[in-house]
Amino acid sequence: MNNKVFIERINEALKDKPLMAKKETLNIVNTIYNDIYGKKKTISAYNIFVKEQTLKLKEEQPNLLGKEKKDYINNLWKTTKEIK
Repeated sequence: MNNKVFIERINEALKDKPLMAKKETLNIVNTIYNDIYGKKKTISAYNIFVKEQTLKLKEEQPNLLGKEKKDYINNLWKTTKEIK
């Protein structure tokens, strides 16, 4: 694939969209880029752990605030790493 195809796909994806936030636009561009060029991000063990623990905390302790969740998960990660 060449850059012309990449640009055409971006234009097609964005043509009927209203103004979007920078992050949302970058997500669309990255998705198209990865689709065309096959670049895939590898997910770290930490990111997988955080995702799993966030889902658990959402169910078990729904009243925790974002920072509290982050601190709890970070401490849990440190404890888990020390055990291994």
